[in-house]
Amino acid sequence: MLVVIGVFLLFRATSDPDFGWHLKYGEYFFNNHKILRENIFSYTFSDYKWDNSYWGAEVVMYVLYKYASPIGLSLILSALLSASFVGILQKLNVKDFVKILTAILFFLFVNSGETSVRPFLFSTIFLLFLIYILIYKPKFELLLPVLFVIWANTHADFTLGLVIYAIRTMYLLIILVKNKELNLKSFFSVVTIPLISLFSTLINPYGFGLWKVLTNETDYLKFSYIIEWGTFDSQKTSALSKGTTLIMLSVILAGAAISYILDKKRFGWWYLVSVAFFFVFSFKSIYFMRIVATLGIFGVIFSGNYIFSNLFRINDRFSKIVGIFTTVFCLMFFAISGQIFAENLHFAQNIESWSQQQKLPYKAITYIKQNPVKGNVFNNYDWGGFLIWQLPQYKTFIDGRMTAWKVGNTRILDDYIKITKDPKTNAALFNDYVKKYNITFVLDKKNSNLIRYLKKQQWSVIYEDNIASVVTLTNSSNIE
Repeated sequence: MLVVIGVFLLFRATSDPDFGWHLKYGEYFFNNHKILRENIFSYTFSDYKWDNSYWGAEVVMYVLYKYASPIGLSLILSALLSASFVGILQKLNVKDFVKILTAILFFLFVNSGETSVRPFLFSTIFLLFLIYILIYKPKFELLLPVLFVIWANTHADFTLGLVIYAIRTMYLLIILVKNKELNLKSFFSVVTIPLISLFSTLINPYGFGLWKVLTNETDYLKFSYIIEWGTFDSQKTSALSKGTTLIMLSVILAGAAISYILDKKRFGWWYLVSVAFFFVFSFKSIYFMRIVATLGIFGVIFSGNYIFSNLFRINDRFSKIVGIFTTVFCLMFFAISGQIFAENLHFAQNIESWSQQQKLPYKAITYIKQNPVKGNVFNNYDWGGFLIWQLPQYKTFIDGRMTAWKVGNTRILDDYIKITKDPKTNAALFNDYVKKYNITFVLDKKNSNLIRYLKKQQWSVIYEDNIASVVTLTNSSNIE
C-alpha cells in the first residue's frame, strides 16, 4: 500500500521545461547509437561540445516515453523510486506507524519539481542506497564503486554523493587517530573503497572531461536566476506552504540529531554534519531540500522508531489503539493520495491543459506551427527545453542546457539576462544578436520587459494570449 501511495504522490505530467531536451538527447542516442555531444538544438554556440552527465537517464526516459507513453513513463519511474524507498524501510524493521509517517513525509518532500520525470529521480534512488549502505550495511561498501559508475553516467549529483562519502571517510580516520589505531594498514582499509569510488566516476564516455565540465559549470552559474536553484525566500509560495516546508526540514534535522545522540556508533557525527550542511544550503538554494530529505530521512526513521517503541511499552491497550489508528490513517491517506493521482492523471493526458497550468507557450507554439516565420527566434530561457521538444523546426537562442556555457569571454546567459532585464539599456547588444543570427521574431512571456520594449520599437505583435507574446519585425518579409 505504501508503494502505491508513493506512486500516487510522485506521479506528475511531463511538464518540466527541461524534459524536452532530455527527451531529445535520449532520442538521438536511440536512433544513432551514440552519445550526442554537439549542440544541434540552438543556433547560438553551435560549435559547442558538451559532456552531458545525464545521458544514461535520458536514454531510459526516452525508451519509456516511446514504448510506455508519457503517462507510463511517469508511472514506472514513480514506482521505481517508491519501491526503492519502501524496500529499504522494510529492511529496517521499524514499527508500521513509523513506516507510514516517514514514507509519507519523504514522498511529500520529493514530489515537488516533477521528480518522476527528471534525471534526478535516479540520483535520489542512488543517494538512498548510498546512505543505507553507509549506516546499516557497511559490509556492502564494496558495491559503492559500481554505484558511482552508474551514478556518474546518470546525474551530476554523484558529486554530492562523493562529498557525503568523503565526510564519512574523514570521520573514520579521525576515530582511528583518536583511538591511536591509525597505521598504514588501517589507513588504506578506510580510504581504498572511497578512492576507488572516486576514480570509478571516470568510467564515462568523456573520461576526465566530465569533471572538467562540471567544474566549469559550477564556477559561475547564475543559480539565483534558475527557479530550482533559487533561495527559500524567493519562492512565490504562500506563507503557510513555506512554514510547512520549514517544519518538515526542522523535523529532519531534529531526527538526525536525536539519532546521533541515541546511537553514535551507527550515526556518527559525519551523518549529523552532512544533514546540517545540506540543511543550511537548502536555504541558499531549494535544490538541496531534496538532498536533505533523502539524507535525513534515515535519522527520522531511527529516532521516530525509538520514540514510538518506547511509547508502545506503556500498556497493551495503548498499542492496540495505535495499531487501529495506523490502519485507519493509512487507508485514509491511500484514499486521499488516490484522489490526487486521479486528478493528476486526468491532467497529464492533455498536453494543452498542463501546458497552460505550467504557463508554457503551447498555444503560441501552435500558432507558429500554423503560421511559420522565417529566420530565428529569440526565446524565453524557461521555455527553451519545451521548444526543443514541441517546436523542433526552430533552434533556440538559449535553453536549460546552456546556463554556464562559455565561448571566449561570452556567456550566453549573461547576455540573455542583460537583454531581458533592461532591454532599453542593452538595445545595442540585442540588435547585434538580431543581425548576427537573423533573429526575426521573439517568443517571450506576455508583458515581459523585452516584449513591452519591442512593442515601442519596430516590432509588431502577431500573436498574444495570457501566457505568451510573439512579436516580429515590422515591415519585414519574414512571414512565409
